[in-house]
Amino acid sequence: MPNQVFCDIGSVTSILSLYISIIVVVVVTIYALFDAKRKIVKYVLTLLLLLLTLFNYSYIYIVSTKAVLCNPQYEITILPLVILEKTDLGGVVYPDLGQISIILLFILWLGEIKNLIKHRRVESEYIEYTDTIEPSQSS
Repeated sequence: MPNQVFCDIGSVTSILSLYISIIVVVVVTIYALFDAKRKIVKYVLTLLLLLLTLFNYSYIYIVSTKAVLCNPQYEITILPLVILEKTDLGGVVYPDLGQISIILLFILWLGEIKNLIKHRRVESEYIEYTDTIEPSQSS
């Protein structure tokens, strides 16, 4: 029989869940109240979305490693944009906030990414190539 103290993951996961919930509310509030094109807002949102991703996957890691040891029928599957948890009693599907955060980060920085690609492309088109091979000398 597994050790009940070892199988109790409630305190750590509840703290991570609380942090995840707070970050989601703060991100939505900042995005709703402020112009996301301002650099400081973009940096704050980027930091919060990265923290959200870190906390989300920390939560998944802790739950999956401890739950598998305590309940061999426990199974967690990460699918595109969703997470599926199954036990012998049933299952649950919920959105993967880590993947959603990464997509939001990409959308948030899309303008800068396009400008960087365009700048690199224009820069590479104007490189002048010179012939470095010297003509052979006739004897």
